[in-house]
Amino acid sequence: MASKSARRRARQRAAFSVPYGRMRPLANWQVVTQALTSAGQIVGGAAAPTSVPCWNPTVGVTVSSGGTVSWQVACIMPGVQGGVGTTPQIGRQKIDRVKGRIHVLNTNYSGPPPLYFVLCLGIYVSEYTVTTTAWDVYDPSQPADAARDDYWLLDAMVIETPSSTATQSNTRQIPHFDIDLAESIIIGNGQAVNVTVSVYGQGNTGACVLLPSLRAMVGPVA
Repeated sequence: MASKSARRRARQRAAFSVPYGRMRPLANWQVVTQALTSAGQIVGGAAAPTSVPCWNPTVGVTVSSGGTVSWQVACIMPGVQGGVGTTPQIGRQKIDRVKGRIHVLNTNYSGPPPLYFVLCLGIYVSEYTVTTTAWDVYDPSQPADAARDDYWLLDAMVIETPSSTATQSNTRQIPHFDIDLAESIIIGNGQAVNVTVSVYGQGNTGACVLLPSLRAMVGPVA
């Protein structure tokens, strides 16, 4: 009978004998740095996009009332699928989880209006249109958009507007969206998972600063 150490070495050799392509698929957390405007355009432009990480709780994104911002927590930019002289592109990607939080800070302290802000959040799969160089962007605050059946998550909240910095300092907890979406979402070439937040202030004035701390767990790619 083989010794304990010999059996252990045999198990180790067996583990390394598995072909790389047949190993168990791995998953990992990722932070994407691409965000979209209300019109679906990449912030900074498609040629030289501005880095807007979906995990950046120390640097907020200011969204004026009536506007939206969309973080792409998973994205496959459209491209040529291999061939002579081309770089092979990822064909599919599986997203197993989107987890994190978006804090909301108010920037208006000058007077009573707006008395409150309405913030809506939606998670969905977006597609890229080559002719317009824009991604599909929904507005989760609109009833027509909210009636869509392809949202993976849809949420909303109302926050009161503090009239001064002193009032805000007395707030015990900063308003935030908690996100924990454990769903298997598969995207293909020219698709992305958008986390869109829309901002609406009473009287259509004011702005909010959104502090994101979002990550996506992605599985094997093909």
